[in-house]
Amino acid sequence: AEGTTTISYRSVDYFNNYEDAKSVDVLVDNSTPITTSDAIASYTDQAVLTLSPNDPYSGVAYTKYRIDGSAWTTGTVATVNWSRWRRYHTVDWYSVDNVGNVEANKSATFEVKLTSNVYNSSDSKIIYRDNWYSAYSGDVRETNTSGDYALLSFQGTRFDLMSRMGPGMGKMRVTVLDTTMTPVIVDLYDNNERDGNANYPVFSTGDIDFGDYNVKIDFLGSKNALSTGTRINLDEVRIDGSLVQVADTLAPVTVFSGPASWAEGPVTLALSATDATSGVKAIYATSNGTTPTVAATYTAPFVINTEGSTVIKYYAVDMRGNTESVKGCVVRVDNSAPVTNSNVLASYPGTASVALLPNDPNSGVAYTKYRVDGGTWVTGTGATIAASQLGTHKIDWYSVDNLGHVEATKSASFYITNRYDQEDPRISLRGSWTYYPDTNMHAGGYRRALSPGSTTDISFYGTRLDWIAPMANNYGQATVILDGTPVGIVDLYRSTFANKQVVWSSGWLANGFHHVKFEPTGTKNASSGGTQVMFDACDVVGTLTQADIVAPTTSDNAPTTWVNSDATVTLVSSDATAGVSATFVALDGSAISTYSAPVIVAGEGVHTLSYYSVDKAGNRETTRTATVRIDKTAPVTGDNIPTTWRSAPTTVSLSAVEALSGSAVTYYSVDDAPASAYTGPFQIAADGVHTIAYRTVDNAGNAETTKTATLRIDKTAPVTGDNAPTKWVAGSWSLTLAPVDLTSGVESVRFSINGAAAATYTAAIPVTANGTTTVAYSAVDAAGNREATKTATVLVDALAPVTANTAPTSWVKGPVSVGLTAIDAHSGVIGTGFRINGGTVSTYTAPITVSAEGTTTIEYWTTDAVGNRETTKTATVRIDNTAPVTASDAATRYADVATITLSPSDTRSGVSTTKYRFDGGGWQSGAKAVVSTSGTHTVEFLSIDAAGNQEATRSATFVLYKRIEQTSDRVSYIGSWGTYTDSLMTSSTAAYTFRAGSGINFTFDGTRFEWIGNKGTSYGKATVTVDGGTPVTLDLYSSGFKYRQVLFSTGDIASGRHNVHIEVEGSKNASSTSTYVYTDAFDVVGDAS
Repeated sequence: AEGTTTISYRSVDYFNNYEDAKSVDVLVDNSTPITTSDAIASYTDQAVLTLSPNDPYSGVAYTKYRIDGSAWTTGTVATVNWSRWRRYHTVDWYSVDNVGNVEANKSATFEVKLTSNVYNSSDSKIIYRDNWYSAYSGDVRETNTSGDYALLSFQGTRFDLMSRMGPGMGKMRVTVLDTTMTPVIVDLYDNNERDGNANYPVFSTGDIDFGDYNVKIDFLGSKNALSTGTRINLDEVRIDGSLVQVADTLAPVTVFSGPASWAEGPVTLALSATDATSGVKAIYATSNGTTPTVAATYTAPFVINTEGSTVIKYYAVDMRGNTESVKGCVVRVDNSAPVTNSNVLASYPGTASVALLPNDPNSGVAYTKYRVDGGTWVTGTGATIAASQLGTHKIDWYSVDNLGHVEATKSASFYITNRYDQEDPRISLRGSWTYYPDTNMHAGGYRRALSPGSTTDISFYGTRLDWIAPMANNYGQATVILDGTPVGIVDLYRSTFANKQVVWSSGWLANGFHHVKFEPTGTKNASSGGTQVMFDACDVVGTLTQADIVAPTTSDNAPTTWVNSDATVTLVSSDATAGVSATFVALDGSAISTYSAPVIVAGEGVHTLSYYSVDKAGNRETTRTATVRIDKTAPVTGDNIPTTWRSAPTTVSLSAVEALSGSAVTYYSVDDAPASAYTGPFQIAADGVHTIAYRTVDNAGNAETTKTATLRIDKTAPVTGDNAPTKWVAGSWSLTLAPVDLTSGVESVRFSINGAAAATYTAAIPVTANGTTTVAYSAVDAAGNREATKTATVLVDALAPVTANTAPTSWVKGPVSVGLTAIDAHSGVIGTGFRINGGTVSTYTAPITVSAEGTTTIEYWTTDAVGNRETTKTATVRIDNTAPVTASDAATRYADVATITLSPSDTRSGVSTTKYRFDGGGWQSGAKAVVSTSGTHTVEFLSIDAAGNQEATRSATFVLYKRIEQTSDRVSYIGSWGTYTDSLMTSSTAAYTFRAGSGINFTFDGTRFEWIGNKGTSYGKATVTVDGGTPVTLDLYSSGFKYRQVLFSTGDIASGRHNVHIEVEGSKNASSTSTYVYTDAFDVVGDAS
């Protein structure tokens, strides 16, 4: 025990001499000291903690403490001063007593803060912007002006703001600058006027780290729905620390946000000024380049959309009056795309050079792109198209300025030509064209004509021609013909002289050969002073060729002889130079029309086709003609051949008729012989049927369809045959008579059966009667020739033989002999066939022996001399030489009643009867044997089949127990047992326990005992003792659940009374999860006591 324990003691010797009593004090201290402190949660400026250790036994040896995790110090007073670096502090301590027991560490955490100072709203260190005024007897500063704010600085760890509240107050924003603290909106509304209350500041930073802070209070001009005004005010501030002067000697800094270079308008240029201390009072700015005055207060960003450069000047002033130097910036606006012009001409007689002239007065042109004829875009301002690129061209172009404005694509079309002078030898000048030299002309001269008849012919291969000539006020007119077609009058009059003018253009033509002819008309318009026409040169998109003045040539493919169908006449025209302009045609004197497709000449007779061609230079061919002769009708030929049979030679004549082209030749053939040209009548004398084929062909090739005529001659009687059989036939016979006459043919056949009246033969004669039938017959031909009478004999057997057998009709023991007997009344038996069980067919010669067990099927039939086959018959032989086999479901053990089911089987004749007996007793008939006397029994049984085969006697031995359920009152339970219900149990319940010492006593009279119960994964061990003998230990564990198990058996023992004791051990093997023991029932040979 702790504390002081006094031990008193003395000694005594063997002579009973006693020592004087003594004593000793034993001091025990097992407890550590307990140290308390007087720490509080918060201190101002300095914290002094006093530690009070106590140990009631050995006493305190010393106390140690440390501050904020520093080194340990011995003592009981800890002093912590305010620090700007730490607000909250922790002191740890422990004490040790004089026997060395060490107290567990204790600690206290507290704050050390600065002294709070209160400053009123009139303090000079608070800066007010513009319109703040004194209110409420000078105790409060108040404002109601937009943009007003108050600014103050403090050094410390907390700031509280007190303001008056009332029904006319609005909202203000309080911001602790240059910190992460979120600005706070303070609503000063209250339904009653209230002074600023130090206990309820309208804003507080709460406790913060020591530092220098700037606080700004902004007027918002807003209120809640209940307030009648938006005024805000400042009453006083409370600072854990001190209010300090807001330092500000620097002017504000103004910056602009906007593009530094050219931009697309409208451009927004915003100015923003910053002042780190007193704040910005105002920004002054102008957008016209002049220096701003205080009248030019900046209130919103400048929006500039005027193209060009705009100069902005600006500066700012802070709350201390520090003024920024005037600054300036330039806003450059470009909203327009560049404009690009070109010097493109309508046409170029040779190389085309196109200059592109882009312009952008603001951001400037970045680049120009062009493409020719839809090709690839190229960067540049000049395009050159070679003179060899004749024809029309299109140039597309656009420019892009330095802001990316893309000019809408422009385009221009022009064409490039070859220029040919009027003196080119390929140009044909006919008539009075006079040459005049003139250096102003294309090649130093030109041609002039005054009157009609002076023509110019120009042929070219290409797509366009321009007539180049001077024009003046004394020039006249000319006609122009293009590809043979007049296109109008060209007037060369012009009020002032000009050379190298396009006086006429063909426009764009299909690429190919073209011819132009122009000729002065000798006329002029009313303003002109003359009729002269000039020719300087021609511009051709293509190639000049030799002028054409030769007429074309046309041919036809009309047939020169008679034809037998419509004729398609094709006209082919050619012109070596200008080319054919058109071909004209007329048929049989009809109106002339333009030839556009082959002419179809239809209708029989003689036709005349007239035609001629004109070329593109206007040259006309002399009219030509072609003759077409058409005959579409074939000739018609007749003959004199008779239609009836003839008995003498016949002379045949043929005659043809043709109306147009005339008959050319008639062909004929007799009996498919090669055809010959008919020259006159011919004779046919041979007997038989003759075919004469003939046709005529005219001079146009029209062939008559071949015609035929038949000539018949006959002098011989017919001959008739039959198909009567030469021997017996089966069933019936169809007697066919076959008359033959090679010339005029058979007229009829007459026949008679067995001398009956004659009849006309029209179809085969059926003979069905058994026996002999005689048929007489003869034939007559178309010429009346009669055949001599003939006869035919038919022998018919229509009935099959009949066969009988001697097979037994029921099951018998083998072997069995089966005989077959056949009868046929007409043609006689040929033989009897048979086969056994579908096997190989054999010929019957002697009785058939059957020995195999089971069912044997004999198929048999007989055939007579004419092949009549008897319908297959069957004989069934059933042989059973094997006794039945009887099975039983006898078990080795039964409870209460033993019911044994006997299952006899016989695969052949079948079971006739089954018999059984118990323990050598009398035989009984039946398939279910029942015994209820407990003990060991032997059942004997056998079966007899329908053929009389008897099975050898069989037997089964079993034990019949009397079952005592665990619920019986003859079962005595010891200890704690429960009841488990499960349909798997013998009576749906079992007794169970897991407690050691629980048991069962069971007494029976008899010779055998078995304990029935369960095994499983949670089962333990038990011991069984019989008649006080040696206990037997049973382990009831099993890896799977098992029910109705024989847990213990005595085997066969002496008859008498026996006592069984079962005891639960309460133990188990290592694999089992528990020690359960389940009892289901008890089986005894005898009975329970």
